[in-house]
Amino acid sequence: MTLVETYAKKDQDDNIANIIFDICMDGKKIGDVALIGDYDMADVYIERMDIIDDEQNKGYGTQALKKISEMYDLVYGAPDNEGSQRLLERIGRLYKNQNASYYDQGFGVYQI
Repeated sequence: MTLVETYAKKDQDDNIANIIFDICMDGKKIGDVALIGDYDMADVYIERMDIIDDEQNKGYGTQALKKISEMYDLVYGAPDNEGSQRLLERIGRLYKNQNASYYDQGFGVYQI
């Protein structure tokens, strides 16, 4: 499984950065993941991750998030459904930061 950066926009004046990676398996795109963070990208928030239907439940989302967690100092995300919550519970832990409630979509916020 590889991550291929397909989009990056960094704005130093606004201290924000957005990056999108394609999630690929054997050279085929099977999904993507979007990250947002400060300009230096030390800490990133998982804005969204999608795996195509035929490739779900094969561990690719877990592999992608583990790779991302090796690339940045702090990675956290807020699931918006029970399936995403189970994934983040399995590979992460509850993120208890003063800003966590801002990101919470009803299923908690998790640090990977």
